[in-house]
Amino acid sequence: MMMMMMLTMTVMMIDVVVIVITVIVIMLPLKGGRGVLHGFNCTHALSHLATLPNPSYGRPGRGLAVVFRSDLDVTKTTIDVTPTTFDVLGVNVRMGKERFLLVNIYRPPDTNINTFISELTDLLDSVAGRYTIFMGDFNCPGVTCDCVDTRLTAALACYSLKIVNEGPTRLNYDGDQNKLDVIIETDDGGHLCDVYLLSVQVSQTTVY
Repeated sequence: MMMMMMLTMTVMMIDVVVIVITVIVIMLPLKGGRGVLHGFNCTHALSHLATLPNPSYGRPGRGLAVVFRSDLDVTKTTIDVTPTTFDVLGVNVRMGKERFLLVNIYRPPDTNINTFISELTDLLDSVAGRYTIFMGDFNCPGVTCDCVDTRLTAALACYSLKIVNEGPTRLNYDGDQNKLDVIIETDDGGHLCDVYLLSVQVSQTTVY
């Protein structure tokens, strides 16, 4: 199964539709990132975790993707970190004079959370000074279904960042719920409003 996170947001009063996919299996190359959905384009990156010694997650073909409305100016960009506990994909989004960085993150649940927090702060340092929105499956559930691990919120607070989506994002087969997927931006107002998240479970994980 694959969990997709869709964000419909308003940035500087302009509607943006982005679908962030945190676990994909790519069987065939995407043709220039097009043809995924009518009216949408796609950029993706294969997982680097599968190439590490004793990988905790990943096998050839797994990775991340960002699907975006085709009339948006979106380009893949290099993220200057090489973490061992999560995969990361960055894209620059430009709308007129407005620009921001969108970062998609997937952390496998069996990686060490303290190491993850340390590597996440390295990422936050690397993009300091840029308006950045972080999205993805952080796999950092809290003590209740509508919160995340306090170590994550404490780290974000040090960078004046906050999680803007509310409530649980995953319904388990046993009926339990967790907050695993998050949308993060600056806590000084930022550009996001009317943010909502839809978790969509699909059985087909092949992206053509």
